[in-house]
Amino acid sequence: MKRINKPLSKEYLPVRIFLEDIESIEELLSVNKSGYKIKTESLEFSSVEELRKKYDNESISNLEISSSDPYISIEFKKLWARLYIGSDNNIETGLFYKLDKIILAATLKPSFLYSHQTLWSGYIGFIILKFLLHGVMYQIISVLSYLLLAWALWVVYIRLSKHSEIVLSKRHDIKSFLARNKDQIIVNLFTVSIGAILGILGTIIAYKMGYLK
Repeated sequence: MKRINKPLSKEYLPVRIFLEDIESIEELLSVNKSGYKIKTESLEFSSVEELRKKYDNESISNLEISSSDPYISIEFKKLWARLYIGSDNNIETGLFYKLDKIILAATLKPSFLYSHQTLWSGYIGFIILKFLLHGVMYQIISVLSYLLLAWALWVVYIRLSKHSEIVLSKRHDIKSFLARNKDQIIVNLFTVSIGAILGILGTIIAYKMGYLK
């Protein structure tokens, strides 16, 4: 009797991968990396260091890391992010879960908001609420449904063109940029929030004055 090996695979919601993530993946594969290679759309590399020298501090949207023994394929593409290992032996299974942990940590947060299931659930929920509610609450739900539509369009854009973003720089470099510009970012977020609140209040006032029914 012989046990039949089965492949292990998993697809991920949109991800933003940084240089240290790719280095962690390479470290895991370096123990046994027969046929190890890193590929972009047009180039092939033998190490992360070669990749970094070519695309230092740039962002790309197409990267594949693979080895032939054991067979491992990690794909970060414009339309998907996927991990595949050709066997479920103990060693490969352990490697799968370590790689899975790295990729999961790189998914865009909050990751559930990028799920098609979440968007469909929200859409159906708003339809039901529109049938059940009346008056001011109906108008508020109508405004919020437009916000949901805007988010849905953003998610579709991300998942069809930027499902994977590979940033060839360290996370702390990006955080330094955010720290330098946090005041302007806060002002922009505050402005957008005030605009949304005023829109909702305007809808309520218009309803009270009889302009909306």
